[in-house]
Amino acid sequence: MSLSRFATSYKRAPAANALVVDADRHYATGDTVPWHFIPSIIVASFFASLSGTLLTVELLQRKRLGKSLMSRVHLFACSVSMGLIGIWCMHFIGNRSISLGNGESRLQLVYNPGYTGLSCVLPVLGLTVVFQIAEISINSFVFRRLLDTACGLMAGLSIVSMHYVGNLGASNYTLTYPKRYLVAACIIAVGDSTIALALFFHLKERWINVLWKRFLCALLLAVGVCGMHFTASIGCRYELKRVPSEEAPNARNIPVIVAATMCFVAAVSCLMILFYVQYRNTILANRAQHMMLACAYFDEHGNIMVTNEGTLPSQRIAKRFVIQKFDDHFGIHHPVFFWIWKVSNDWASVMDLIPRMRAHLHRTSVYSGQNTATSSRSSIYDEESYHDSTILFREGYCVAAADLAEQLQKPLDQIGPLYDQVLGTGLLTAYQNGIRTLDNGGSQQSAIFEKGQLLFYARRLTCLEMDHYIAAGFRFAPFNRVESVIANTMQIPVGLLAIQMQRVQDYAYRVSVPSPPKQGTYFVCFAALARIRDSFRVLVPLDRQDDLPDVQVSPHNLNTGQLDYLKRYTGWTAERVIRDLRLKEQNWDVLEDGEEKAFIIMLRTALASLTTKLGERWLMDLVFCAEPTMLRYGATKAQRDGMTMVFGFTRLVDIHQPARKLPAGLTLANWDLVRMRQHYYPGCNDHGRIRREIHAEFGPLLTKHEAVARSEDRRVKSRKISRTRSALSEDSDVLKPDSWLEGGHLEARRGSIDSIIEHSQPWGGILATTNTVIEGRSKSGIELRNLTPQVTAGASATLKTKEPKTYVDCLYEQAKSHACRSMC
Repeated sequence: MSLSRFATSYKRAPAANALVVDADRHYATGDTVPWHFIPSIIVASFFASLSGTLLTVELLQRKRLGKSLMSRVHLFACSVSMGLIGIWCMHFIGNRSISLGNGESRLQLVYNPGYTGLSCVLPVLGLTVVFQIAEISINSFVFRRLLDTACGLMAGLSIVSMHYVGNLGASNYTLTYPKRYLVAACIIAVGDSTIALALFFHLKERWINVLWKRFLCALLLAVGVCGMHFTASIGCRYELKRVPSEEAPNARNIPVIVAATMCFVAAVSCLMILFYVQYRNTILANRAQHMMLACAYFDEHGNIMVTNEGTLPSQRIAKRFVIQKFDDHFGIHHPVFFWIWKVSNDWASVMDLIPRMRAHLHRTSVYSGQNTATSSRSSIYDEESYHDSTILFREGYCVAAADLAEQLQKPLDQIGPLYDQVLGTGLLTAYQNGIRTLDNGGSQQSAIFEKGQLLFYARRLTCLEMDHYIAAGFRFAPFNRVESVIANTMQIPVGLLAIQMQRVQDYAYRVSVPSPPKQGTYFVCFAALARIRDSFRVLVPLDRQDDLPDVQVSPHNLNTGQLDYLKRYTGWTAERVIRDLRLKEQNWDVLEDGEEKAFIIMLRTALASLTTKLGERWLMDLVFCAEPTMLRYGATKAQRDGMTMVFGFTRLVDIHQPARKLPAGLTLANWDLVRMRQHYYPGCNDHGRIRREIHAEFGPLLTKHEAVARSEDRRVKSRKISRTRSALSEDSDVLKPDSWLEGGHLEARRGSIDSIIEHSQPWGGILATTNTVIEGRSKSGIELRNLTPQVTAGASATLKTKEPKTYVDCLYEQAKSHACRSMC
């Protein structure tokens, strides 16, 4: 039996519980009016509810966490879309499917505006509380399920309350509800809402971003709303209270029209969201072809911080890195990376230059006739204006770091240390080749051709920092739940990304743990392999590539007698030293000095530990130098608190010797990079020199372009004034010369850029301090003495600074000296 036939034959009477529907009968006040459903409007009401629930699910999926104003507005929009469109609009469209009596317009439902407005507010308020509670992060499974049940209960009651308050607004009928239908409607609303919301937030928590699963959640919500509504409507009894006027029945169409309009807006909004998501995915995919800067932050449980889209917070540095020669490649061995590393350890050196760099990049893109969005950070340069082709790329890095800090709502000097590797994105080779290369300790470039590259800031966050980023709208998720999203945006295989991010996480944890001070006496190994087209490769620990393999001999510095004892081993290989110590142990009874025995045991223990670290194949050929190096030893400021005595086992391995297998836990690093990291680290004493070098390089250039910008502005103004005066002179047939324009401004136009710079800043933009001596001569005749690199931008100066020696420099000199003696 069809639903309309069932409703039509459903008859009631006060005594016999039946009422015959007669098309010719007229109903009076107090009569029970029969009704039936209109199936087409029922279907329309379901799709109306579906449009609202689908919009709610899409908005919730993209809602940012936190307590910001935007987050609260977003939460309210979710409540409005569900309460107003998914429930309220469906209710009045569904009630329109109820045809009372013989379909006469004066017998249909007419609503009171007061109750209609109240029924609109109730679900919005209730769902606002529901969505706010549902986003509370709880790790306990039991409490999470209890919270889901509470949210479902409140959401179901919001649906039920809206239905009955809305029906209470019927001004011409008294509605009576059987208890069994009321209970059934409440169970449907609460149960369906609990299942749908629990399923949705379960998927969102696990970053299962699949459209058809979100559509399933929206479908369950719509079924719950419609099921509750029509279950309650089937058992409803309509008793006529009064017969409205002829005009009143027309008012019943107003809520339906409003509801239909809102549903149409919701459907269009859903389509716009889907198109926007596709557009964002395209943008994120295009970023994989560019030079990017991102941050990889981890909490104490290993969860990674991501945006609401499931990607890493990032900014673009440049569209590409302009290579200087055919075999050039940007990586950790490139001089530009060394400069980036220095700046990242001392942001105060460039912080005051970043606004001028940003203006310079903007002006370069505007006056080059290119699109600002695509070329403002490209490394295109003008040979007449730039002495270095990487100027714009380095400026782009500084500006990108400032933008990233602004995105994170943190000061620039608190964004964390720079990761010591460069990740290739937009890869074109097979997945297995990349995995095999990285597992063998090789470079990514050797087997993978990337279209873009990515630099990281890596940090391990504290609880207070996590609260800050959550309030800022970021989220923390296990990496295995977001790795597919991140891999798709970076366009790299998931397996390769997992290997790299594990290394980033290890690096973040390592730099976050305070290192104990290195004091006493140490044996350090310096094994360097020559390269034909590059600098040496130095053997370093895989997890501490800013240090050399070492072992502590004694927690104290050696005394004079112990130093004299070691001098007999000068120039000996490690194998010979170990053999000699073994012979002394075999003749233990001959030794009478107890201190000598204790010192031999100390040396044997240290060399045994060093052999375990390096392996006999690498250690035995290294040459010992008994000349101690007294310095502050360590890769961080905390490790350099006290003086340390260092003895080196060194050697420069010949390039013609056969390749050796790397020991476990060790790798080969660029010598220049290792040396640079020993010179520049957070809190180092060379920051003053870095600042002078950066200001000497960028100051004159930025000053020059600011002068050019002012000259261009004056030129544009003069042209406008000239055209205005010409127009006035044509009208009045009188032409008056402008002495200011012809004498002052045209002279500036004819002048060279050098003269503008000389007039605006005779010092050339060089940052000078009290311990700086300037040497050179400016065009204004002022004697300058400075020790900065030569800058061809309006002033000439030369910076001659000498970096202080570190222990790696001393070990390198020992190895070089031994190699020279071997050749002789």
